[in-house]
Amino acid sequence: MKSLFLISGLSLGLLTFMACGTGSKKPEGGTGNGGVNKVTAEEFVNSDKMNTTDRIYSVMTFSPGMVSNPLPSMNMFMGPMGTLSAKSMDGSRWTCSGNSSGNLEDKDGDYIPVDGLFEFDCNMTSSQWNASWQGTINVKDDDDNDKKSGWDSCTGTINNDTCSREPIVMTVQSSMGNFRLDRIFDFDLDKQAVYVFNTFFYQWKGYENDVPQISVTVNGDGLSFDEEDDGDDEIFDNGTWNGSVSVTVTDHQKSKSETCNVNLNNLHVSETCGGADSGTFEITCDCPQGSAVTQSVLRLSFTGCGSGSVYIQNCDGSTQNISF
Repeated sequence: MKSLFLISGLSLGLLTFMACGTGSKKPEGGTGNGGVNKVTAEEFVNSDKMNTTDRIYSVMTFSPGMVSNPLPSMNMFMGPMGTLSAKSMDGSRWTCSGNSSGNLEDKDGDYIPVDGLFEFDCNMTSSQWNASWQGTINVKDDDDNDKKSGWDSCTGTINNDTCSREPIVMTVQSSMGNFRLDRIFDFDLDKQAVYVFNTFFYQWKGYENDVPQISVTVNGDGLSFDEEDDGDDEIFDNGTWNGSVSVTVTDHQKSKSETCNVNLNNLHVSETCGGADSGTFEITCDCPQGSAVTQSVLRLSFTGCGSGSVYIQNCDGSTQNISF
């Protein structure tokens, strides 16, 4: 049952992501001349390009009524990533300093610089807790004359197409304890005959009083998107997905991990449909030892916009076929 909750939440979330797209837009609260001359740190952090996989993960954890979803919600840690000007409920605001270096030029106005290095050091103090957020992000545009070109972004620095994968660190100190979240991403999207994700790696690791508690690792494998030219700057709103993504959740206190794989087979999404209208979306998860089957399965096969079938295999071996 736990795996069923997981695959149901994943299916809902990833389909929502595929329907929404992740194109670039002007960030709220941005300052400076990003999109005209150079990209500021705040503009990049608040842009959709920065938040691409935050969206993927947040929708994967959005599963109404599925209280047993084992994917942890990281929303409480994402404040600075959403906006550097965010404030807490008591009115406290982040105070940030940092340094932007490299070639920050942005001719095509997509909030991706030619080769920018952004260093952050943010702090917030309230009556009940103190928080800090620190790290370095390196971003490179594959073609600064094309809004729809690919780009690289990573925590740490990129050297010869290799990311150092140094975590962005969020810490919270309070009377309830000291908490820390290390966050790493390594994202390399190339525009070829189709968009190809050469690297798609994300990892979160949570600590309480410096003791590891839980981590989530996301890895793409052969993930690609064949875009249909619809005349706008959005990349992922119309086209076909193929490839797979693995999601591993590790409970460090119990030394236990659970892995699910998301498999996309000619999954076509369209803006007019608001989601998938053909192809197959499948999630398989490892079942606990002693189960009747080794994997649970949720497979959605689309025959049209809002129509198709669902196949479910639970860890006890029971199956269901549902048409919609």
